[in-house]
Amino acid sequence: MGVKQCIMHVYCINTEEIARCPPAFDRSQCLTPDEIIDILLFGAPKSWQREMDHQGFDPLAKTVTEAVEFMECIAMSEDFDGDKKVNAMTKKGNNKNKSNNKGNPGADGSKCCMLHGNNNTHDASECK
Repeated sequence: MGVKQCIMHVYCINTEEIARCPPAFDRSQCLTPDEIIDILLFGAPKSWQREMDHQGFDPLAKTVTEAVEFMECIAMSEDFDGDKKVNAMTKKGNNKNKSNNKGNPGADGSKCCMLHGNNNTHDASECK
């Protein structure tokens, strides 16, 4: 799921669902912008968080829109770099016998995260 799609789901839950829940049944219990950014950061891969630290970007000091835009930029650059990794892995692995990779999910260079699915960046143990 992309960053924009994720934030749209969070906003929908925040405005339509949380406001109808007990005990207050009103908008006073909706999430604050800081809490929304915390939710985004919790679902972001570690590589994105490291990139934010590397570039000196403090998402809690920014608006939700600025944090989403920055995460989208990281995702686009990672997708671009991730394609290079996949191509290099497949070129390197073409000489090997395909039967050697059966039963070993990480043998082809891909990783699987319970939250983010199949990807080239992290597995469940590295996910934050």
